[in-house]
Amino acid sequence: METKNKLIIGGIAALVVALPLTCGVTLNDYNYSEGSRVGVVVKYSKKGFPDCKTYEGTLALEGQASTGATSGRTWDFSVDESSIDAQVKSALDSGKRVKLDYQQHLWTWPCRGNTEYFLTEVSELKK
Repeated sequence: METKNKLIIGGIAALVVALPLTCGVTLNDYNYSEGSRVGVVVKYSKKGFPDCKTYEGTLALEGQASTGATSGRTWDFSVDESSIDAQVKSALDSGKRVKLDYQQHLWTWPCRGNTEYFLTEVSELKK
């Protein structure tokens, strides 16, 4: 009887550990939604603990960008691809209007990004 109880407790413990890990791996790559935002990149940085740096940015949304105000409507995003990183840096340096395409992930690993919005493409817009 004692061995049977140990097996049951061991099985429950395994489920308690395995279920969150399985859900985490699945949800980390689950694309909940996708879309685009237009504005001017006003902030872009690499931040976090030494072994867990993420790239984070802020877009001043259309309507606020032309006045230069960043206290209005802004949108925060994360970048997890090096090709997108270079495009965002270029957009920040130029100060031009851009369209940012993104995917929304409802849950991500902490070292992947601080927001649920991950850029997939950066396009400079003509005036």
